[in-house]
Amino acid sequence: PVGPFCPTDPAIVMVGADLGGTWSGTGITNPATGAFDPAVAGAGTWTITYTLANPCGDVQTFDVVVNNVFDATITPVGPYCQSDPSVILTGADPGGTWSGTGITNPVTGEFDPATAGAGTWTITYTIGGACGDVQTYDIVVNPDQDATITPVGPFCPTDPAIVMVGADPGGTWSGTGITNPATGAFDPAVAGAGTWTITYTLANPCGDVQTYDVVVNDVFDATITPVEPFCPTDPAIVMVGADPGGTWSGTGITNPATGAFDPATAGTGTWTITYTIGGVCGDVQTYDVVVNPIPVMDFSVDNVAGCAPLDVTFTNNSAPTGTDCLWDFGDGTTSASCGAVAHQYNDVGCYTITLTVSEGGCSNSLTQTNMVCVVEDPIANFTISPASAD
Repeated sequence: PVGPFCPTDPAIVMVGADLGGTWSGTGITNPATGAFDPAVAGAGTWTITYTLANPCGDVQTFDVVVNNVFDATITPVGPYCQSDPSVILTGADPGGTWSGTGITNPVTGEFDPATAGAGTWTITYTIGGACGDVQTYDIVVNPDQDATITPVGPFCPTDPAIVMVGADPGGTWSGTGITNPATGAFDPAVAGAGTWTITYTLANPCGDVQTYDVVVNDVFDATITPVEPFCPTDPAIVMVGADPGGTWSGTGITNPATGAFDPATAGTGTWTITYTIGGVCGDVQTYDVVVNPIPVMDFSVDNVAGCAPLDVTFTNNSAPTGTDCLWDFGDGTTSASCGAVAHQYNDVGCYTITLTVSEGGCSNSLTQTNMVCVVEDPIANFTISPASAD
């Protein structure tokens, strides 16, 4: 007895109890030697006959079984991504057993990319039995790409450009303000104020697409509108910034919300006023407000009385002496000198003198009543008594 065989088995030489006979039947390739080739016979049950033909000969038969050869060739699949759903692997012939990383059911051949993880995994399909088969196949599971965008902003239009970052590199960037799709450069100045949706795309087989809203706020301008120098006696004013909504501070500010500035509260000096607009794109500006002093008046004369013509020198002793002055000498004449000034009176009488001094827009006056008097020349006269003498 021999067999059973597979069609892939090598040829054999069949053996009878006595030698010298002749062999016949499907698969016999040499009737004299009894060579039997399973590949020639093919799958089936084949009756082989051995004949000893001499006078006392014999004839015997034997059924040789050649089983089918199973094919465990695995149908190609993949590559997969880790997030792909499970699949059922198939072989050329059913009934085998599956094994390898990612196989979750050895009978059905269920393969789960998530269970396997990223990598190249050798899967084996085994069909048992005499004519079974074993085949392997490498399944590639690529890692899932992550296009999650690292949060940025908010920005101001004046902020410098930045390079946006995704969880995995190698993608393409798009959206308002993106100046380089490869690097993800985003320029707030190019985007302008607004909320802009930026998209990052990883385009490979296991790629991803994510979006992120980048906020670019308006830039506020806290530039302060210039004001003229004040005098302490001037009324309060409301200071103005280029953009509203900020807070005012500094000497003389009596209302931080409205920007009210009172020269009397500030007093004489140069005061730095600050206007602050808060927020991400706020601004801070300063402006020096000048409150000039009111001149402290004083003047003197070197001659307060005399006969005509009376020459008088007036000296301005005010503090400050001023840059704009007016003398009223009381006789209908004036002078604009801020220093010492000489004046001549030619008519008899007493004169009221007024000096007005201006400095930085602040003025003051001093009047001295009957400060200078011009008297009449004396008339010489005398009498004698008695008029004659004895």
